Amino acid sequence: MTDFSKPHRGVAYFGLWATETADEYGRRAAVTILATAAELCTDEDMREDREVRAALDYLAQQGHDKRATLFRKALDVPHPTRGGRRQQRPSTRSRGH
Repeated sequence: MTDFSKPHRGVAYFGLWATETADEYGRRAAVTILATAAELCTDEDMREDREVRAALDYLAQQGHDKRATLFRKALDVPHPTRGGRRQQRPSTRSRGH
């Protein structure tokens, strides 16, 4: 599982403060990925996106499992004008993270 808080742990300059706030920054990073997915999901199929799955897994592990489950269910809602079909998203395309 991806640990979104890892980059924020052990930052020498900020010491203890960075370690204590790492989980919050990890949560923010995961939510940012999901916000981007929410914007793209009307045109692209985000259900199998590795970053989206990792962000949902991370949030579930951090105690937000109900919200992660609801987001997964929302991704399964069919596209209203395409008969439930969405464009497959290439896994190599970056969203600037």
